Amino acid sequence: MSKKKKKKQKSVPEVDPHFGAVTEDRSNYNYVLSVIADLLAGKTVINYKEGGTSMEPKIRNGQLQTLVPISDLGTIKKKDIVLCKVHGKIYTHLVKSRRFRDGKWEFSIGNNHGHTNGWTFEVYGKSVARYWKKLEKRA
Repeated sequence: MSKKKKKKQKSVPEVDPHFGAVTEDRSNYNYVLSVIADLLAGKTVINYKEGGTSMEPKIRNGQLQTLVPISDLGTIKKKDIVLCKVHGKIYTHLVKSRRFRDGKWEFSIGNNHGHTNGWTFEVYGKSVARYWKKLEKRA
């Protein structure tokens, strides 16, 4: 009789359907939720960091950003970079176009390489600065 070796199972990372990212833990997802909560509370978020290459060269992988809350969605224009949710996933992506529908502004969102993710009413903040060195918070 031959003994079969048991294959060691790889641990499967948790997939969070709301963030659209694979993470070993929920810390990244919780971080993004706290950023969204701050923006919805009217607070500016400095040193926001997100990974990925979909927005290069406008935003480089791991580059820091300053996000400002949006008090009037009508001020968001085509080519603005926004933190938003599209089809349950959270992105920092470009506004491809906008329209006024059902009494609200709706935005077509996509990356910097021509892909469009879809339409959304859920825009949380606007990226107004990108930089590599952490900014100090002012009192």
